[in-house]
Amino acid sequence: MQLKYIFIFLLIFVFSCNNIENQKKSIKPDQIKKKSIVVGDAKYDGPGKMMYYHAAIKHGSVDVSKPSNFKPYKSGYKDIELKKALARLNSPKFSRNFNPNDLKNSNYAKDNATFIERGPINSPGRTRGFVVDSSDPSGNTWLAGSTGGGVWKTTDEGVTWTSISNDMDHMSISWIDQSKSNPDVFYAGTGVGWIASIIDIDGAGIYKTTNGGLNWVNVSLKDAAGYVDDRFTNVSRLVVDPSDPNVVVVSTVGRPSAGEPLSFIFKTTDGGTSWSKVSESNSRIQQIVAAPSDFNIQYAAVRGVGILRSIDGGSSWTNPGGIGLAGSVAYNDDGGILAGGGSAAFERLELAVSHQDPNIVYAGIDGDAASFLKVSYDGGTVWNNVQ
Repeated sequence: MQLKYIFIFLLIFVFSCNNIENQKKSIKPDQIKKKSIVVGDAKYDGPGKMMYYHAAIKHGSVDVSKPSNFKPYKSGYKDIELKKALARLNSPKFSRNFNPNDLKNSNYAKDNATFIERGPINSPGRTRGFVVDSSDPSGNTWLAGSTGGGVWKTTDEGVTWTSISNDMDHMSISWIDQSKSNPDVFYAGTGVGWIASIIDIDGAGIYKTTNGGLNWVNVSLKDAAGYVDDRFTNVSRLVVDPSDPNVVVVSTVGRPSAGEPLSFIFKTTDGGTSWSKVSESNSRIQQIVAAPSDFNIQYAAVRGVGILRSIDGGSSWTNPGGIGLAGSVAYNDDGGILAGGGSAAFERLELAVSHQDPNIVYAGIDGDAASFLKVSYDGGTVWNNVQ
């Protein structure tokens, strides 16, 4: 009798397991409901969901729009800590305890470790800085700067690449420019926090090489303790005087305290040994561009506001036509930057200057209500839609 009940139990058990297995097989991947991340009015799915997770972990709270629970590291702290570590390594106290046969102090891990890419494959980085090396007449040598992967060089038109930024303590490259008069000199800006998105990586100022990228040194403005000045945390753009490798103009977005400006334009005339603040703004200065035919004439794009212009090589800046900067022309006026967009502001503004006439400027405008391609024929005073 007991055997009968045991047999019936086994039949029921096997049937239940098969039924569960069949149910599992019948569920297709696209039928699995994935929960979105919803914070306020914002909704994140797909790659954006992964990036929001990453930002929230670093932020210390679910809502990254609120003040962070953590204090940020000081700009350039990696370089400071590296120097401290090297000083300890070379100290007599450490040398007495160093045993070259101890695996903890060997290159075993470096020589034997194998790393396998695990993704995600659908959240690529960006390459913002790109220069065709003018010292190579074939045009086959390029330098590229990744927003999260340092500076890379190719000598065969991109078939193979070599990392050349091992001297840098930061890998978020925002822009690269080369001296025309001395092609061995390059400057690289770091930090993409000026974009203001959840995937931003703050930088550590400006690096310079005088030997074509073999070695780099940080030439940013620094504070008394040796850390990079907070105003240099993110470098949106930089331009090098084609006739003088020591003259550089940069736009930056810093980490302001309450009541302080957010963004700045700095200039150096001695290759980064010293810097002068030549302009500031409470909005993000996203770009500086110099006229190809005249370095003295430069333009700067100010997010949600308008443009600035310099006619003395970036030493001083004014607002042509009073556009958007509490001047006589509103940026959504017929002759303004965002005509047709109503009262909405704009998020991005990219400028390009004619190679023949420094007063002809093109503006690509990404607005909340509308987007435009515009042109000015008088140095940014009046703007016209490009048909």
